[in-house]
Amino acid sequence: MSSEPGTPLMDAVCRGSVADVRRCMQQFRENIPSWVDSPDPSMLVTPLMMCAFRTENDGVLIATALVDAGAGVNTPDGTPAKVGPLFMAAQQGNAALVLFLLERGAILTATGRGSTTTAVWIASQNGHAQCVARLLENAERRGVGMIDTANNQGKTAALIAVELAHPECLGVLARCGADLRRASPPFYGIMDAAAGRVSHFDPTPSSSVHAALDAAARSFGSKKCCVCGAAARSRCGKCSLAQYCGRECQLANWTSHKCVCSKLKRGRELVAQTM
Repeated sequence: MSSEPGTPLMDAVCRGSVADVRRCMQQFRENIPSWVDSPDPSMLVTPLMMCAFRTENDGVLIATALVDAGAGVNTPDGTPAKVGPLFMAAQQGNAALVLFLLERGAILTATGRGSTTTAVWIASQNGHAQCVARLLENAERRGVGMIDTANNQGKTAALIAVELAHPECLGVLARCGADLRRASPPFYGIMDAAAGRVSHFDPTPSSSVHAALDAAARSFGSKKCCVCGAAARSRCGKCSLAQYCGRECQLANWTSHKCVCSKLKRGRELVAQTM
């Protein structure tokens, strides 16, 4: 029994059939150790990774059956799989599966093979704020510092959230203590150069949301008014990110800031109050 395409196990997982997966477990119980972690040779994913593509409820039910049968919650040694189940779940935005894998001991800091991209980073890139929140809450409990880990191009999760216009993800990251000086190219470029690396960023905002997030992140990181650049004396009472020197600048900025304000607040509220 293997998980190659067309075999009962992978077929059952791809269909999202919990009953068929359990039937495979019963039928081939004696061979479980040899096939439960076998990757699909065409897609380089294991059955557990495929759970990320199922609905949250079915994905967790199938994952439970697989893990109870011996499937590894981290990338199996010696397999061609490039990422692990946690990375795949974060990439697909399956927050329930992310939480399940974390509870079963998935390694938070695991990255894609040959990459420094973490599950937090990939979830931020794809706009999955719920996953970002669950991952960072778990990192806080474990005492794992990973929030400002950059990918191979030197971009942090906060920077990619700004760049790709994901305000809820930035709200989560800010609430969890991300260094927002590293969320804008000029700030990050200085710090990156000090670390002996060269990164290439296009500082031109690609959309109104990108521009509003960039302004809020810059002001938060520098503690300067996001309109005039003077020392900040107050901040937006709703999102807590955008900094202002006074009411006049805050009112002037509302036209651009309003497209991200509520979403930044929503992202902050996704994080447990204990953090």
